[in-house]
Amino acid sequence: MKINNPRRDVVTKKSYPREQLLRLVVAEGKLVFDKDMKMPGRGLYVLKDPKAIEGLSPRHLVRIVRIDEVELTALKKELLDGLL
Repeated sequence: MKINNPRRDVVTKKSYPREQLLRLVVAEGKLVFDKDMKMPGRGLYVLKDPKAIEGLSPRHLVRIVRIDEVELTALKKELLDGLL
């Protein structure tokens, strides 16, 4: 099955339609959750799945931004809240 306009999940490395993903983008030097998927800048995507979000680690983000564990924990909580 071909996926129109696919994006790659940084955790699983598999391609999914945008509707199945959450977008993160760097804004003012910090990685933030782009709820509306409209913020400018290069984004990265994580599957809308609690296991994928929990599996997110600094090594998945190293190409875009340096992030410490405290910031990543807060970001994961925001993403998990975004699933509800």
